[in-house]
Amino acid sequence: MTDLNECKRVVRESSDLSTKGEDGKALELLDHSIEDAVLKNDALRVRILSRHAAVISEHIGDLGSAARYLERSLPYSSEDPLTLYGLADVLSRQGKSDLAKQYAKQSYNFCVRRGSVEDQQLIDAIKRRWPDIAN
Repeated sequence: MTDLNECKRVVRESSDLSTKGEDGKALELLDHSIEDAVLKNDALRVRILSRHAAVISEHIGDLGSAARYLERSLPYSSEDPLTLYGLADVLSRQGKSDLAKQYAKQSYNFCVRRGSVEDQQLIDAIKRRWPDIAN
């Protein structure tokens, strides 16, 4: 099985576990797969699996774990505005406003540089949430 197929399988299985209320097992499965991806320096799998684990963590109200999963993916997605925004959002909800704003600013800057339609939508969301970032 290719690593990408394995990634799809893990996302599907962890989603199924989470749907059944077995979030701990889902996160354990994701943790093992993330570690494997890190060992293989597979940036795409680290990003996908870490984001998925962050979503499950947010779903169960564990913002600390969500932040840790997103931070774990940063070395593999430091120029991914969506990951940076997601981390800013979680940190903001944890009351870590200054750090959240730093990540939001990084996200904003990457979006401005790239300038795609999707980037503009994220820019608008950042401006609504942190209006002074655009200054």
